[in-house]
Amino acid sequence: MTATQRSSNSRRGEQGRRFGRRGADAAWLCHRCHTGTAPRPLGRRNNGTATSPEPGRGAAEARRSTSAWSAEWHSHRKSPRLPICLRSRNDPLSEHVITKLSPWPVAETVARLKAVVADKGLKLFAVVDHRREAEANGLELRETTVVFFGSPIAGTPVMQAAPLAALDLPLKALVWDDEGQTKISYAPPSELAARYELNDDLAARLKGIDVVTDAALER
Repeated sequence: MTATQRSSNSRRGEQGRRFGRRGADAAWLCHRCHTGTAPRPLGRRNNGTATSPEPGRGAAEARRSTSAWSAEWHSHRKSPRLPICLRSRNDPLSEHVITKLSPWPVAETVARLKAVVADKGLKLFAVVDHRREAEANGLELRETTVVFFGSPIAGTPVMQAAPLAALDLPLKALVWDDEGQTKISYAPPSELAARYELNDDLAARLKGIDVVTDAALER
């Protein structure tokens, strides 16, 4: 075994320990997770086309279609208890949205989110149940609830510096049902900061949504 192979195996072993039983193949930290990235799944080029199988890997796995890897699942490096995030290669919008998976139904996830907001001393501005409003008008809609929350102390300086930031404040998280899987989706704080050209101090005031959603999904 060459030194390069030993180094590669060592990295994969470390990724396996860090990311759990699925190991290096499933480990993928997107740039939104703040802590770096793990390699793409083995047997795939960066453009998503198949490569020849590596030693010890079955040919059937190497023949998986690109769609099999269209969703890349990853968890934060710091704690295995933190929620799983999802980024889809096939959906351009997913590059501009953070989505986390919840093991609980929509109603319970919303309740947990509200509880965290209260525990952290934040203000709950509104909870909009789009499905209920749709049904009241004879229409059908999957469970779709938006929770608006934040802190006037944190948000006011942002709007003082960038008045149009009020279009995205207070912070909001969408809790919705995707064919039986509850998800929490929201705009990345880094993207909002770039949109309104906020300095580091003001940008930091938007990052609370990461903490709140993580806490709501912790078991």
